[in-house]
Amino acid sequence: MYRPNPKQASTYTRVLQAVESLGDSVSLGESGSTRIETNNTVLQVWNLTTISDSHVLGLELALDSGEVTEITDGQGRGNRSEDEGKYDNTDTAIMLPGRIARSIAQKYPGRDIRISASIFTKTSLFGSSASTVTDADSRHRHITLNSKVIALRITVDGKPKTDLAAFGKGSVTTVFTPVQSKEQSFRELSRCVFWDFALQDGKGAWSEEGCHHSDTVQGKVVCECDHLTNFAVLLALHGQESRKEKIAKIHESALSLISVVGLSLSIAGLSGTVISFIVIKKLHSSNSQQTLFNMALALLLSWVTFLAGFSRVHGHVSCILVAALLHYLILVSFMWMVIEGILLFLQFKARIGRFSRYMLKTALPAWGLPLIPVIIILAIDVNLYNGWEQYCWMSRTPFYYAFLAPIGIMVSANIVLYVLIVVSICRRRDMSHGGTSYNVISIRASIASFVVLGLSWGFAFFAIEDAGLVFQYVFTCTTAFQGILIFAIFTARDAAVRQFWLDLICRSKQVRSGSLPVMQSAPYRPVTKETSFNRSK
Repeated sequence: MYRPNPKQASTYTRVLQAVESLGDSVSLGESGSTRIETNNTVLQVWNLTTISDSHVLGLELALDSGEVTEITDGQGRGNRSEDEGKYDNTDTAIMLPGRIARSIAQKYPGRDIRISASIFTKTSLFGSSASTVTDADSRHRHITLNSKVIALRITVDGKPKTDLAAFGKGSVTTVFTPVQSKEQSFRELSRCVFWDFALQDGKGAWSEEGCHHSDTVQGKVVCECDHLTNFAVLLALHGQESRKEKIAKIHESALSLISVVGLSLSIAGLSGTVISFIVIKKLHSSNSQQTLFNMALALLLSWVTFLAGFSRVHGHVSCILVAALLHYLILVSFMWMVIEGILLFLQFKARIGRFSRYMLKTALPAWGLPLIPVIIILAIDVNLYNGWEQYCWMSRTPFYYAFLAPIGIMVSANIVLYVLIVVSICRRRDMSHGGTSYNVISIRASIASFVVLGLSWGFAFFAIEDAGLVFQYVFTCTTAFQGILIFAIFTARDAAVRQFWLDLICRSKQVRSGSLPVMQSAPYRPVTKETSFNRSK
């Protein structure tokens, strides 16, 4: 996806939609066709039944005279690909195989079927022909609109039909004379694109999806697309990076390296937390350890999904699944963070030591509620989970309302809970007593996890809009190393967990050395109540 600045995008969309509306409403008269010409645009509209015998349908702008000619003469224009001088005098052209038009006429007999083609003879309508646009990850700073803009539209009773695959094999062919010519290969520099009204949250952007560079003939760029819309050519001027852009690429590589290293360590740490809970049965009776296990499991699955599929996986559907799953799992991890805060609040304020059916009461909302925003986005438009060219992630509007907003609510709720708990602790006179001391230590550890998990995503509000390079580094570091920090705070410092693994290691060494029979069990040193689930000792 190639993004013009918001002002240009708005202009492109208004111009293109205005011409489309005109083509849908103009009267065709008895001749079955009409033409509207202005200083900048030529619009030709046909009734499909009057031209269904043509081999090729479309418009062509002559290079020398600047005249626009209909391609509906049935003279075999579809075979011009075999002619040596087929595009000598062509500035811009768009051609649709006649067999597709006939297929549409057969599929919708007796319906009002229109084909409208338009050529914007002057790119001044879209700002400058060399107006700079950037792609989703800002890698191509020097990308310019390098041709006229041309469109072909088919409507049946006023409803557009864009997918050519529904009417048999074939594609629409466009020919462009580049505004700028470069010594490098056009195949390397040119981008065959169309204007996608849905991108950039409805502002629109140039997209390559479904289009490819077919050929270069007499200096003309020939493109083929499997759908109908507004087409153009973008010219990517590689090898002209500024010093600022080179530095930006260095930072991008550094951030990627931090992410991979940090998430790899986090996956190892979270795996240790999950395995420890599974194999140490004593932990199963602790509500706090059950909460920790579920939070660690959600984070572990989310980071595995991130590393496996966040960088543009193959296939449109696969990318949507990755983005939706990642969205869901991160929200689940935050839900367990909220439940941990509620658990501590009830234990400390209400003096409730244990809860009946704790997992049933907590697992259903923690794993179920995050499905709601995911289902809403999928119901509105599944393509909202396919909003980036290089990554599998959601578009910006759902990112703010369905991701950052719920996270902000959950973080705010935990802040309120912890403030109430800390205030109550400060008012107590028996803080030195064992029970209160244990609660204080547990609360400290819980608040530490809240800072690790919650504060990091707070930086996302600043990093997402490129507010500063510092925020991007802080967000990347705090997020990537979440798992290993949670392991250090909760698992590695837990006396019961340390005792179990130390005894297991000692038994393994004794078995290898032959001092302990394989079937004999080594004595397990009992763990006191004060140290069983003390996360900070």
